[in-house]
Formats: sequence, structure tokens, C-alpha cells
Amino acid sequence: MDTARIFVVEDEAMIALEIKDRLSVLGYDVCGSAARGEDAVQRIPALKPDLVLMDVNLAGPMTGITAAEQLGPLCDVPIVFLSAFSDSNLLAQAAHANPFGYLVKPYEERALHATIQMALAKHRVERTLRAQAVIDTLSGLYNRRFLDESLHREVARALREGLPLSAAMLDIDHFKLLNDTHGHDAGDHVIKSLALLIRRDLRRGDLACRYGGEEFTLIMPGAPLSDALRKVEAVCERVRDTPIAYGTAGLRVTLSAGVATLPGHGGSAEALLHAADAALYAAKQAGRDRVCTAQQ
Repeated sequence: MDTARIFVVEDEAMIALEIKDRLSVLGYDVCGSAARGEDAVQRIPALKPDLVLMDVNLAGPMTGITAAEQLGPLCDVPIVFLSAFSDSNLLAQAAHANPFGYLVKPYEERALHATIQMALAKHRVERTLRAQAVIDTLSGLYNRRFLDESLHREVARALREGLPLSAAMLDIDHFKLLNDTHGHDAGDHVIKSLALLIRRDLRRGDLACRYGGEEFTLIMPGAPLSDALRKVEAVCERVRDTPIAYGTAGLRVTLSAGVATLPGHGGSAEALLHAADAALYAAKQAGRDRVCTAQQ
């Protein structure tokens, strides 16, 4: 197992140094530290530590509890609170930030180690459960639930920052005929194979989801319509040119697709998907095996 990377948030320099020394002795990698909550919130998302040790009572306007609450939407990292107090009111406040552990100073080295290990293990379990809840089991792509949650966030960010956001709906042509001819196992195999082809060239930040049945959705933050169109056309061309091995057969599959972009094709997640779906319908009506863009 890789060495856990830990970020320390402690406003007393001597205590911070002591914590870092203890962590090094225990075999952890201290990837950074901060004395103020504001600095922690700014630095931790970029560093992506495996765990944060956060003092509850920090100097400055932001407490450790507030910093933890602000970090929640920004990054998925377990936080263990450190405090010199065992006040029940403080514990109740800290609980709202959903910590993965709590240590009252002074604490023994073995207690520190045990708390960190328990927090890391709990986080791994929770992350696995979350992944299982948003992953389509057949294709391995994100599912419709994750698409709905993510698209609303991406639309809000695109509107706030004035960036383009493109969406594409892709549908397997004549999928019912494929199932009727070769059987549903062949259909499942095609969906799995297409999922690999679809996500091969995705940029970091792009999302590929199984929308349902034989439909897929691509979400491409920051991509204007021209870039999104080129990417989807490349995906469709790759699928067209790649026979899918099934038994002794090489199954030939094509996709129809529709592409829409915000701004221009609506100002909401629902409007963007509706525009992409309408463009997909136009591609189907025009003879399939092609990509159409939404009408403004």
C-alpha cells in the first residue's frame, strides 16, 4: 500500500512541528501544512492529500470546523479533528462537519496512528460504496443518477464562469435487430465494448455515462460546439471502423449522435440534454450513422 499523504492544519508552530515529526516517525508523508483555515481551504483541493489533520480552534476568522465544511464540496478527503478541549458543545459542532475521527490533545502516538488508520479505512469503504452507487454495472461508465447530479453542477459552473459546456447523446443503431439476431448476451458484450471505445480519448473532466438501454451521454466541460462535434465524430468513426469480436463473428456497429452546447442551446441541464436528444433524433431520421448538431 502506498504511503498515506497527510496535510496538517495547526496554528501553533511548535505543535505543528511536533505533529509532523510524529507522522514521519509513523511512516506517513506530510505533503503540506497551514496555520489558518483560509489557507487550508485554498491549498488542500490542489494537493489532494489522503487525509487532513485539522485543529478545531484556529487563529483567524475561520475555525477548523468551518474550514472542514468548506472543503466538503471541493474535495473528497477524510478529516480528523484535533483539539485541546473535550467540551461537549465543541464535539457537537464538529460532528456537523462529518469528521472521520477526533483526537483530544495531548494524545499518544499509538492513538494518533490508530485514528489515522481507522479514518483511511472508513474513507476507502465509503468511496467504494459511493462508486458502486453511481457506476453502471454493465458498461462500467457512470450511470444516469451520476449524470443528473454532475450536469447540474457543470451547468452552474459554466454559467458562473462564462465557459462553454457541450453534451452529446449517442445511440446504437439497430440495437434491437442485433439482440434479435445474435442474442442479448451479444448486446451486452457490444455495450461493454463500446464503453471502452467511447471513453478512450476523453479529456480529464469529461464524463461518459450510460443514459439507459443502448444510449450513452458525453459531458464535455469547456468544449465549444466545434470541438465537441469533432470529438463525437471521432468516436463514431472509431466505432464504425472497429469490428467487435463476439465468438467467431466480428459485429459491425454504428452510432447516431446529437451534440448541443451551452450557451446557445438552452441555459439549464434539462434544456441542454433536450437539445442534444433532439439532435440525436434528427440524426436517426436522416439515416443513422451520423452526427447532428442541435438547432438554435
